[in-house]
Amino acid sequence: MDPSDMAQRQQFLREQRDKILAMRREAREKQLGTDTDPRTKASSKDAAMRQKSETTSPASESADREKMLAKRRALAAKLRQEVVDKQ
Repeated sequence: MDPSDMAQRQQFLREQRDKILAMRREAREKQLGTDTDPRTKASSKDAAMRQKSETTSPASESADREKMLAKRRALAAKLRQEVVDKQ
């Protein structure tokens, strides 16, 4: 292959790659429905925490906490029984 042909082919392939990447970027933006500036985006974890805090009341949070603690206590008792009492 002639070096000039190779250079033209490289340029053509770069242009095609850039077009494909631009199309993918646009499709991703449409799918997300947001802008591409990462500084303006909140992380999904932050958004989930914010949504949870907005939808739950303090009474339900304490009830959830009590349920979680009861499960932990039950698990600890079971493990204690299996490990400590086994010896």
